[in-house]
Amino acid sequence: MGNQKLSTKALHAGHDTSLTQGTRAVPLYQSTSYVFNNAEHAANLFALAEPGYIYTRLNNPTNDVLEQRLASLEGGIGAVVTAGGTAAISTTLLTLLRSGDHIVASNSLYGGTYNLLNVTLPRLGITTTFVDPSNPENFAEAVQENTRAFFAESLGNPKLDVLDLSEISNRQDISLSYLEQLFSMLKKNNLVDSLKGPGGGYFLAKDSNTIYISEIIDAVEEKMETTSSQMI
Repeated sequence: MGNQKLSTKALHAGHDTSLTQGTRAVPLYQSTSYVFNNAEHAANLFALAEPGYIYTRLNNPTNDVLEQRLASLEGGIGAVVTAGGTAAISTTLLTLLRSGDHIVASNSLYGGTYNLLNVTLPRLGITTTFVDPSNPENFAEAVQENTRAFFAESLGNPKLDVLDLSEISNRQDISLSYLEQLFSMLKKNNLVDSLKGPGGGYFLAKDSNTIYISEIIDAVEEKMETTSSQMI
């Protein structure tokens, strides 16, 4: 998929048709559980010693295709899909951060996300300083010794302000020791090849499937309807 363009990746990335009996559409796997070949196979799956499926709430072949597709579109090494945006943000922050850590965030955020950062996470000892994102320097100026992450929406809600993510991620005032240790561990275990994004900073992207993916589908359907009416 590396040489394919964005539109082709959006339609086909992550789907190996040889594994789905040649189906062009991605099958919807509705199974809640999966068969283990033997006790050793089950043990290896639970130990993450070999890839495979254990239980649908953990992983699922349909979700796996979507995760691979999103990673391909973003130029990332992997992706995790969740039931909602707040679940994705919470999972990411609670995985990377711990009590005593600090976030610098844009003040142009969806209300639920703002409340997560401003109300919920402080109960767990994770605090946030909100800044005007129109000037990337504001992020650097708000950095503290315990700052571990910058958080922003590429299109702010509700103003739809467009942020310069490259400049924000390249603020060198932030201490990267925590992330350096994290990514070094991932690289040591052959889970990542590159530690830094194309702009030099570290990027974790969250896509809204209800907005991003469904809008692609709607656009394709609209095109199909237009083409069909023209044919008639």
